[in-house]
Amino acid sequence: MVLAAGLGTRLRPLTNDRPKALVEIAGRTLLEITLARLRAFGIREVIVNVHHFADQVVEYLKANANFGMRIEISREDVLLDTGGGLKKAAWFFLEDSSSAREPFLLHNVDVISTIDGIALFTNADRGHDDDLIDDLSEIVSLLGDDGSDSAETSVGGDSARSTSLSVSDGMPFNPEDMPEEAQVVEFLQCINRRPLLARRRRIAVIVSAWDVVENGGQSPDQWFYDNRPMLSQYLKFNSDLWDLRIYGVSAQGGNLPRDKVALQEIIKPTHRIKIEGHHARPHDLSAPIGWLMTA
Repeated sequence: MVLAAGLGTRLRPLTNDRPKALVEIAGRTLLEITLARLRAFGIREVIVNVHHFADQVVEYLKANANFGMRIEISREDVLLDTGGGLKKAAWFFLEDSSSAREPFLLHNVDVISTIDGIALFTNADRGHDDDLIDDLSEIVSLLGDDGSDSAETSVGGDSARSTSLSVSDGMPFNPEDMPEEAQVVEFLQCINRRPLLARRRRIAVIVSAWDVVENGGQSPDQWFYDNRPMLSQYLKFNSDLWDLRIYGVSAQGGNLPRDKVALQEIIKPTHRIKIEGHHARPHDLSAPIGWLMTA
């Protein structure tokens, strides 16, 4: 879905007589640039919401044969903003019930970028929340010796407090209950599935609150391997799809409020920032983004 219904107030006077989507840059409209980029990623079906000078967008697409794509229009008599516009266009994504749970892209018409990389943030003072195979051994041991799928067990080591566990009494699956790492891996897998094209992309993992661990002598790469095992293994064994760099970043350069006085004595605010990994300069927070932009 391309969001193109806005009034374009920040582009006035260019939008006094046209929608923002039809403002030109180097002889090409924002809408053409957006559609061309989506088409380059293998997307062939798009819905565009319109409001301000809506008819101009409709006529423009008709004059250009929809740029070789299937394009539907969602007219908004009253601006519905992002959530409302998406809800109004929901029918487009639900035409085929078998694809109701497939991912889709939401793209603002005025976002112009050729960056094909991803920046992922994770916090150093949070433990991993995935369940490894070893974690399941205790659950398996609760099953009865006769192969039954239920067993009585004490909870929290308190023999006076017991509960009955049954494998058959499972909770309904809710994607929001998935561990964080599992959700990130699922997201990265979606990026390389239809309608997108699988390709090798750069991914910068930024470990924030790095001051929590920097005195332990670990590199950002080693910390990531030890503390985000599911995600690190996925990226390692899919190196044909992901070019990975890991950075440790401390935005304050210390712990607040404990180090407040010392940090206030640093005259240049940018020197409070600390970054480590891949030969980044000590205070250059732009290093990961610069690397992503040079892809």
